[in-house]
Amino acid sequence: MEMKLNAASKTAYTTNLPIPPMTYPNQADTMQSPAIYTLKENNDPRQEGEGGHGHPADPPAYAAYTSDAGNGHRTKLGTEDLSAVTSRGISGDVSGDVSGDVSGDVSGDVSGDVSGDVSGDVSGDVSGGVSGGVSGGVSGGVSGGKSGGGCRQTPRFADKTLMSDPAPQISILIPNYNNGKASSIDSKTDLLGDLLQSLQDTLHDDPTPLQIIAYDDGSTDDSLDTLRTWSKKTWRDGQPFLKLIEEKHTGILSIGANRLVRESTGDILVRLDGDTVMLTPHWASLLRQAFDQSPPRLGMIGPKQLRLDGKIHAFGDWLLHPKGYHHILAGEDRHAINHALEVDHVMGCFYCCKRAVHDDVGGYDENILRGQTIDFGLTARLKGWACFAIPHIEYTHRHGLRGARKTTADTQQGVKQTLDTFRQKWGFDRIAPDLDIVRKKYAGTPLLWNAQVFGTPPPKPIPADPNTTALNIEQSDWAHYGNNATFKADTDLRAAVALQVMSQIQQPNPDKPKKITLLGCSTGLITHLLAGQGLSCIGTDTDPANISLAKQFTANQTYPAAAPKFIHQLDPRKAPLNDASTDIALVFDQLESHDNPVALLRDAHRILADDGLLVILTKRPEHAKNLAQAQRRYKAQELITQFQAVGGWAILSDPNQGNPDHPLIIIARKAPLPESIQNSTTPNKSTPEPAHAA
Repeated sequence: MEMKLNAASKTAYTTNLPIPPMTYPNQADTMQSPAIYTLKENNDPRQEGEGGHGHPADPPAYAAYTSDAGNGHRTKLGTEDLSAVTSRGISGDVSGDVSGDVSGDVSGDVSGDVSGDVSGDVSGDVSGGVSGGVSGGVSGGVSGGKSGGGCRQTPRFADKTLMSDPAPQISILIPNYNNGKASSIDSKTDLLGDLLQSLQDTLHDDPTPLQIIAYDDGSTDDSLDTLRTWSKKTWRDGQPFLKLIEEKHTGILSIGANRLVRESTGDILVRLDGDTVMLTPHWASLLRQAFDQSPPRLGMIGPKQLRLDGKIHAFGDWLLHPKGYHHILAGEDRHAINHALEVDHVMGCFYCCKRAVHDDVGGYDENILRGQTIDFGLTARLKGWACFAIPHIEYTHRHGLRGARKTTADTQQGVKQTLDTFRQKWGFDRIAPDLDIVRKKYAGTPLLWNAQVFGTPPPKPIPADPNTTALNIEQSDWAHYGNNATFKADTDLRAAVALQVMSQIQQPNPDKPKKITLLGCSTGLITHLLAGQGLSCIGTDTDPANISLAKQFTANQTYPAAAPKFIHQLDPRKAPLNDASTDIALVFDQLESHDNPVALLRDAHRILADDGLLVILTKRPEHAKNLAQAQRRYKAQELITQFQAVGGWAILSDPNQGNPDHPLIIIARKAPLPESIQNSTTPNKSTPEPAHAA
């Protein structure tokens, strides 16, 4: 079948352009600094907005979470009274839609009786060597002491004569520096005081033996007085509410965190930031059970972190992921997930680990000023420990209500130092790791546990075959463009984006021809449409059949200028183009399926001429109905953060301002690579050696 498509007219895509005008910052404003990491990692609502733009609305009154006779927010959980749960253990619907008993690690979708290796959600009876963590339906309970698989049932406020002062099973460790009223943005919110009150309200009748220890790093606001006041309080059984350690200011969180561990005695360590608030009653017992009823390899657990508006801020983090470091399910509904999930990392503001893990790792690296738990968790993972996020314990992290603090770790230089130290230690960037480097350096180690990311090797090149049979014409993009209105509109939108960018880049020198390259051109339709506008176009694709069809359909077309060229791309990480050989690089609908976007962005930087432009267009994520899809598609801030971490780009357009019905669009100008990025692939000798947990 022969198909003839005339070149598009010169006015086809000049109206209803889908992107805002670009801005061109000065060379000094190329956003190379790591300050954006501080902003995005903290999710400061003054910048990103908690449920809106600008400053957040007043947070829900704390009493709303501690009312109902001390039962907290149980009616908001939508399942059952959690006070009943602590009397019989985690069973049934506590942490997921699970039916049956679970014995072993569980993570994934399972239906029926499973024996062997499993990854997913669980429904049915599970037994054997399953791989993952606990996802609801955990049998067992609080039946007296560790020998019963749970914790002691001695009420915290029973008559002291009935108690034998059992050794703490859980040590709650609170490092503090300026988390008082004076350090809040309204000078009224008692961040640390609210945390301590929430501990009293949620744990006052929790039967798990525990201790609370606070370390003050030379605070200069009222938070030290708050700690002193609470250190004089007691539980109803007469035991001290907390032990206070006061030291001079160092500004290094790891120093205080390590000191807290040395002062503690519990076999489970719970590190809490001074601006968190606990929401779930009896959470200590629930945490104890989650550890007790899981296989020994489960070393770290993180509860569900909520924003001030009640939506999820993070259900754990991905680190070694195509999108790089980002929070899982950020912005989703509170009940978007109800099962445990194995993750790379859990938030350091409520970080739970076994003491055995801490001893195995050797504590927090005191050379890392921020994000100590990321380094700690990766080291633990390298030694064979697993990490899970669990949904049935909830808390809020109110860092957005805290003002700026005068500590080195929170400065731009402090953040840069942390990122550089991490990069030198591990051999990859903490925010945007090059997964090819990770895969090669850590092959065969538990660091590559995630089968969705590392389960299959990178795609092998497909050699070009001169006898390649073209794809079925009736099923090609060319046919869809003529008979599918939705597909045509999507295609025209992409062409319009490219033309708008070209019109702006040509304004200073309209007579100078500009070369445009579409990386991943498929069967060449968009490249054809752009050439029909008189542009000098090249299309590349890793599938030789696509290139064959593109050449077939454009061979008999007429164009205002040169015909488009199509080149088979053998390596998906390296375009078949010379350095600095193109003025505009287009990456349409590729980033969300590429197994190493960092490598793609770096190669785009290579092929662009000085001040050349990169245009990324990628599908927006749908809400959490499809977790796997949500994990690959970018949110606007995730895309911006990855660009900044990769380095060498000045972002010219804000994807947050685009039409929400359109894909995400980001335009960036090539800028010099920072020296730290150029040398990012040379780790030092301090990289931890892999081992396996007993």
